[in-house]
Amino acid sequence: MQSLSNLQQQGNAAGGSPNHSGGQASTSPQDKTQDQTDSLLFNQTKGNTPTNHGYSRHSHDIKKLNDDIKMLQNYRDREYAGGVVSIRNRLAQMFLSSTQNAQRKKQIANPIDVRVNVYDQNELAYDINLSTTIKQADMHPDYFDICLDTVFGAPKDLINDLLEWDKTGEYQVYSIFGDHGEAWHKGFANTCPNAFKTWLSSIVCLQKYESAISHDTSPDLKILIQNQKEQVKRSIQEWNSSYTMDRSNYGKKRKECRKMIKEDYRERGLILRIKENLFHEVKLD
Repeated sequence: MQSLSNLQQQGNAAGGSPNHSGGQASTSPQDKTQDQTDSLLFNQTKGNTPTNHGYSRHSHDIKKLNDDIKMLQNYRDREYAGGVVSIRNRLAQMFLSSTQNAQRKKQIANPIDVRVNVYDQNELAYDINLSTTIKQADMHPDYFDICLDTVFGAPKDLINDLLEWDKTGEYQVYSIFGDHGEAWHKGFANTCPNAFKTWLSSIVCLQKYESAISHDTSPDLKILIQNQKEQVKRSIQEWNSSYTMDRSNYGKKRKECRKMIKEDYRERGLILRIKENLFHEVKLD
């Protein structure tokens, strides 16, 4: 399992934020707290160049700056962790009856740290984040593995394998899974489901070809790899185009998008698993 910081670095290398709450319109390769951090750095250092008589003050300023950055990061991590909880709540709204969901909510079936995340929902408005979702799924797989299967589009093990393989971000693995999560969670996936399937199948195929080259150096395999790389590039372009179009229509086709997302889960055989997950440690009347 990769560290949280490594996953976020892959998001940066892929040219997108690990959060992607701003979608393709956001070109910053850093987390959304980075703008606040940069502002802190600028304001704290501007006009505070240390002199022989100013080292004590400068050290104090640096300590305060580090404390402020840690506070922002903690706030961000709480927000993202709460977002993982909200994924399950959205799934419950989609696939459980109002009576079943009410019974589920009455029962405290969450681990203690997850309950804290639920409490935080009253204070924080949530975006979702791939690396934080993986971290929460590793800590509580019975609760949150399903969030990766559904909202982020693939099983946790496959996502981790592809992230490890695409360390440089050349094939945009982190950013595309992150954008998928945003489109499905916020409910604007309309044309991009098919584009995602094309990208995922092409990227998995390329990974298999490249893994095989360690024991097969034949010219035919090298040609296959080169051709598959071209296919992956085309699939990335198709995904980016579809995702951008769907995001530009955010809120305009809610019913249609909701239907598309449900159909995607149904085609992938996830409906029964979703319901079983939502009833984990819950007893229905």
